Amino acid sequence: MTAESIVRFPRHEDIPAGVLQGIPVEQRQYLIGGELRRWSGPVEEVHSPICAMSPDGLEPVRLGSYPLLTRAEAHEALAAAASAHDRGRGAWPPMPGAGRIACLGAVAFPVKAHRDTIARLIMWEVGKTLTDSQNEFDRTLAYIFATIEARMTSTRLPGKVLREAGGQPMLDLMIQRGGR
Repeated sequence: MTAESIVRFPRHEDIPAGVLQGIPVEQRQYLIGGELRRWSGPVEEVHSPICAMSPDGLEPVRLGSYPLLTRAEAHEALAAAASAHDRGRGAWPPMPGAGRIACLGAVAFPVKAHRDTIARLIMWEVGKTLTDSQNEFDRTLAYIFATIEARMTSTRLPGKVLREAGGQPMLDLMIQRGGR
């Protein structure tokens, strides 16, 4: 290792606290059939591709961990999804638009409160700047909220927000116009 490479990699203790605020994230819940469940089994650690210097040399920055679910949980999640659809006869396919919007909103609105931590995780996981990571988060939520708004205000032509206009989905046009 050259002196130049040592300069390029900060020591863990030299990383500003603000860029690691809320990190590591230790995920101990998982979702099956609309229910958040607590996980006490093994976990998989998540590390950034970005490294920092330690007394032992370069080490990736640890971002947290997530549940390492088993085949049993995977089968249970698959069964719950299959039941929700049930070949078009389950709860989801005939659900009115308002019900689907409520489900989407129940996930999207609480996520908004975690913008800063999620943006920092994107930054560390993908190597984007913080500003680019925040913009990615904002674009994703804008798309979700535009979809909700388009569905709520649609009075005819179900699915019209996905129909093409000028070579692109109408929803994309709505998002572009909303961003001006």
